[in-house]
Amino acid sequence: LLSNFIGKRSIWFEKDKRDTPPLLSREQILILKNKGISFGSHGRTHVKLAEIPIEKAEEEIKLSKKELEELIGSSIHHFCYPYGSLNKQIKEIEKMQVT
Repeated sequence: LLSNFIGKRSIWFEKDKRDTPPLLSREQILILKNKGISFGSHGRTHVKLAEIPIEKAEEEIKLSKKELEELIGSSIHHFCYPYGSLNKQIKEIEKMQVT
């Protein structure tokens, strides 16, 4: 889940002229959680983490985890890097968050 895009459209698809389907809403997430689905974080805003200042990348990872845990009422234990963009520093930040 992208914590800053709950219920919003996947606007990053606009660059290559694809449809921008809506992402899961808060209500849909909670219904799925209650049916046993677990969720992980994909950041807040779908940025390439290895291409932004490390402080911003850390904020993306930490705030996403915090916001999603508040939403679903349980711990987030998984992280998926937007675009597969990571480096050693990003990996260390993420590792400290999901353990």
